Amino acid sequence: MIHFLYFTAIVLLFAGCQAAGDSASPATSNNTTSTQGKAGSMARFGITGNTLYALSGETVKLFDISAGPTPSTSSTVLLGSGVETIFPYSGKLFFGTQAGMMIYDNTDPFIPKYLSRYDHIASCDPVVVSGNYAYVTLRAGTNCRHGLNELDIVDLSDIMNPKLAISYPMTNPKGLGIDTHSLFLCDGVAGLKIFDITDPLTLVVKGDYTTDNAYDVIPSGTTALLSNTKTLVMTGDSGICQYDYSDINNVKKISEIRVSP
Repeated sequence: MIHFLYFTAIVLLFAGCQAAGDSASPATSNNTTSTQGKAGSMARFGITGNTLYALSGETVKLFDISAGPTPSTSSTVLLGSGVETIFPYSGKLFFGTQAGMMIYDNTDPFIPKYLSRYDHIASCDPVVVSGNYAYVTLRAGTNCRHGLNELDIVDLSDIMNPKLAISYPMTNPKGLGIDTHSLFLCDGVAGLKIFDITDPLTLVVKGDYTTDNAYDVIPSGTTALLSNTKTLVMTGDSGICQYDYSDINNVKKISEIRVSP
């Protein structure tokens, strides 16, 4: 519950800051509408243009938020059981499920259409996407039964037939985020890990930061409000930390909000 409450506040803050869009954001869409919310990979809701998507049980509920403070219900799409996370990217919606990843076409934000899915052994998993690759974490120690602890990189070159490209072992990975060629991964008790993914299939370690059970991250990219500073918001068991990653080789913690469990 503590992760949800505090990260919801951060997501709302970033959604407001992103009103003009952000070309560096991993969540930036090809849709031509004006706003793009930015959430962590563990989020159960997302924003594309004037559409808010909220996961609810086996469905995703769509809301028209063009009127600002008075959103209206648009429709509900049945997804099936085990859907946990949502990640809007480049005209598509990527849903992380306990059994894999589902991909929906989002050309019309109010009428998402099923495209394909990638299946793996039952394991809780969020997903983020950059270019032709999806990065999916699988972890054990949850109610998802036969969990593994690894990072799967999935080839999306053929969007109708996503395939596993390579897997990397991890400790207990949870949320993750991407900004251009940088991948940020919360590896549970092993802390925050930062990789260079200039080659999308090769993880080059750029940082390894021990922290209290890292849970999820939001990389800001470069925005008009933040000028040339890139900040990463990370949540863990002890609270919320903010890092400056303008220099990926010299990432610095710049603030922390301590929260009691």
